[in-house]
Amino acid sequence: MEESTYTIFTYFDEDLGMEFELPYFDNVRGDDLRFKYKHQIHRAIYEAIIFLDTSPNYKTAPCFSVNDIIFELDHPSLPEKLESTLAYFIEIEEFEICAKLIIIQKRL
Repeated sequence: MEESTYTIFTYFDEDLGMEFELPYFDNVRGDDLRFKYKHQIHRAIYEAIIFLDTSPNYKTAPCFSVNDIIFELDHPSLPEKLESTLAYFIEIEEFEICAKLIIIQKRL
């Protein structure tokens, strides 16, 4: 199997009518996402959380692409993803990001 790769690409979401800069992971297995690209995944989820918080009229936000599939965050999954992303950023001591996530979490 080829080695997994990570790049950033410009994605145009037709439903939202907007462009997003998203992480793109190719030739990736689940273990790669959990370990090798953990930071990039949580950063992408964080960006989607911020987008949904500042754009409440939108129902979803694209997060990242894995093997040509776009993964999105929606409002129903927001509390769970916010909690796991907050735990990650606490673990790596990114307290500025943590503060923003805690403010959003209190509003949910």
